[in-house]
Amino acid sequence: MRYRAEIDGLRAVAVLAVIFYHLRIPGFRGGFVGVDVFFVISGYLITSVIAAEMASSRFSLLGFYNRRIRRILPALFAVLAFAVPVAAYLMLPYDLKRFGESVMATAGFVSNILFWAQSGYFAVLAQSLPLLHTWSLGIEEQFYVVYPLLLALLWRWDRGRIIAFLAALTALSFAADLWATAAHPTAAFLLAPFRAWELGVGCLAALAPRPKLDRALCEILTGAGLVLILIAVAGLGNRMALPDGMAQLLPVCGALLVIVAGDDVRIWSGAALRSAPAVLIGKMSYSAYLWHWPLIAFASYYLARELHPAESFAVLLATAALSAASWRWIEQPARHAKLPRAIVFAAAAVATLFFAGVGFAGYRLDGWPGRFPELVDGNSAKLAFRDYDRPCFVIPQLGDPPWVAARCTDKGAAPDAPVILLWGDSQAAHYYPGLHRLQQKLDFTLVTAAYVGCGPLSHANDKYRDRTGCIGFQRQIANAVSTIRPDLVILSARWDIYDDEGALRASAQATIGALRQAHIRVLVIGPSPIFASLVPLIDLARRRRAIASAWERPLAKSFARGPLMRQLAKQNGAAYFSPEDVLCNNGWCRYSDGQLFYWDTNHFSVHGSVVATQAMEPLLRELLPVRHGANK
Repeated sequence: MRYRAEIDGLRAVAVLAVIFYHLRIPGFRGGFVGVDVFFVISGYLITSVIAAEMASSRFSLLGFYNRRIRRILPALFAVLAFAVPVAAYLMLPYDLKRFGESVMATAGFVSNILFWAQSGYFAVLAQSLPLLHTWSLGIEEQFYVVYPLLLALLWRWDRGRIIAFLAALTALSFAADLWATAAHPTAAFLLAPFRAWELGVGCLAALAPRPKLDRALCEILTGAGLVLILIAVAGLGNRMALPDGMAQLLPVCGALLVIVAGDDVRIWSGAALRSAPAVLIGKMSYSAYLWHWPLIAFASYYLARELHPAESFAVLLATAALSAASWRWIEQPARHAKLPRAIVFAAAAVATLFFAGVGFAGYRLDGWPGRFPELVDGNSAKLAFRDYDRPCFVIPQLGDPPWVAARCTDKGAAPDAPVILLWGDSQAAHYYPGLHRLQQKLDFTLVTAAYVGCGPLSHANDKYRDRTGCIGFQRQIANAVSTIRPDLVILSARWDIYDDEGALRASAQATIGALRQAHIRVLVIGPSPIFASLVPLIDLARRRRAIASAWERPLAKSFARGPLMRQLAKQNGAAYFSPEDVLCNNGWCRYSDGQLFYWDTNHFSVHGSVVATQAMEPLLRELLPVRHGANK
């Protein structure tokens, strides 16, 4: 193939967009589309190489994989060799266990599938996933496994039929992506079938006859392509009233135009792409992509917060240095070394098995909790939602059975003990351990009805409905109230999931009003603090930096709905309990008293649940009726 400097320049644009996006540099809020550009480039270059070799009867599948191994694995394994010991030093046990899973998945080029499977309501913070960026490598490698075989089978056809067939597959993938972007956005982002069309666009650009374009038209098309990419990188695509998924056409079409029209060395619009700095960055783009995210993730993890500008600049410099070293002393020698093919395959197999084994060990050892004997509740997995009376806290994604009232009822000691119905999402479920403990003092029957991502206000629209059966669950509980016959209903949720204030008001009035009309007392629990990082990580970071404080500023959005929920409770005859009043003071919130109150960013640990419900006890005593000595 003739070398095209502008494609290396296009790689530079793509990788800088991704890095600046991850560093949260202003003007790059859409920088993640750099990956879309990479996919188009990959499809184009791989198809160009394979087609040229097949046309001259020189194509070898083993030769193709030999080149892919030399190109991809050495730098990737260097990054893994760096990431494993750093993770072992920095990461909490629960996070290190998940890191072990991601090492295994990365070594097997299926990390995109793993991260998709781990996504959802309880998805961990990105800073806890130093290998998150390898999802794109997983997609490319899955493409490399299937596509050469497919093209080899199709090569007996004439070029027109091959193009038509690949165009049909590309269109099918694009249609599936449009559907999935609306219905299953995480799958659309991470899984190969929904990304294949971007690679397919590059494949078609390599196979289709090249039109003869004059200089002026090349200038216009290349310039237009760069503008489309820059619009997408700036994050303007999603503000242009484009349907879901259509905004991806901006970077993809932009990359296509540059590839098709940008090889005329006379045009000014491609001059910047062919400049020496752009070409050099493009050559180092793979190493830069590999190194930048682990550095950002580990730095953010150590600090337990987002990076400040000076820290981001330091990470950028470190990325540049490591990328240059990786490209010069790892990528280049690996690609050009004269090694027998058998040695290359054997070395790749040994290294893959080694890192898969390291990842498996971290997973099987539960993240090696013995590393932190000084850390209270160091094994944060013990604080997780498994203690929230599962399966009365229903998570369908984990295969939970439907909610059944009889199974989710903890009876009081007295036959006529008052009945409390705890109803809401995970921020209702996290009060279960404390209420269950409080039963010993107040003697009441506790019915737990909690559903992941599903608040108890059945008429409000929120961003989780109705992908997980929320509406059906809300109706089920509303209908079950007459059977349960509770004396008190506790409504609790992460109220900021209700993004329509008008609908929230109407729904609260309807739900609380219906309960009050049935002579049922209602207690609304206000929002809990939401922290920027995992609370166990904040605690560990403060210990490492000798900061003797158990207080942290929560995110500004934490209590945004608090005044409204307090008002709605008062207006509709319900009582109100505010965790903010108990845990926070002047914008700072307590997260520990020697034991952690939270297991993640916003859900109580068992101990935190007990602390919160102890503060709630006087209010519960007022609200619960006294029957035959109960509740004393």
